[in-house]
Amino acid sequence: MHLFTRIVTLKASPTRWMPWAAEITGTVNRLTGLGTSCWAAQYGAPLGSLGFTAVVESEAALAEASQTLAVDSGYLELLEQAQGMDATAEDHWWTVVHGARTGTSTPGAIGLMTTATAVLDRYLEALQWGVEIAQLVESITQHPVTVLTGGYGAMGSMAWVGVSPDLATHHAVEAQVLGNAEYAAKMQSSKGLFLPGSGHIVRSAKFA
Repeated sequence: MHLFTRIVTLKASPTRWMPWAAEITGTVNRLTGLGTSCWAAQYGAPLGSLGFTAVVESEAALAEASQTLAVDSGYLELLEQAQGMDATAEDHWWTVVHGARTGTSTPGAIGLMTTATAVLDRYLEALQWGVEIAQLVESITQHPVTVLTGGYGAMGSMAWVGVSPDLATHHAVEAQVLGNAEYAAKMQSSKGLFLPGSGHIVRSAKFA
């Protein structure tokens, strides 16, 4: 199982990009059936950043969907509209190594994505630690955490993704984790496994 993400940053008023984002998400899902979601970044990313995400079985499945979109005039017109909002985009390809999507989240859900880059000669140790910390958080909060490895971009990249149904639940889960002594000790045991300063957290809200 894989997670495809397209990070789009738009330099335009929300009155322009909000209807555009909803329309292009609906268009992609109508044409491909991928179950794509659109997330609006709240913290940890440039203002105007959107994340379009889709869980797919393989790159071949994604390529087939992309070919369908590439010949659809309505989709291509929406891409043209994005250029008028001075949009930039970057694609990421992740492989799921622990956990899986447990259901479809609804608009207003809060997503938290933590990324870090492992030291290459300790990559397997970092990966094991990454799964163990996810399992610990799951045992503390009873909320699933997905662990992913990056296929392109920075070598050794890893990600942890958790989704809460609303902001109140997100804050409650966060408090459970940060107040847990076992979690604090496990975090300390990561010393030397990841490149210093590579850790990064982005919080977003599901928009469409």
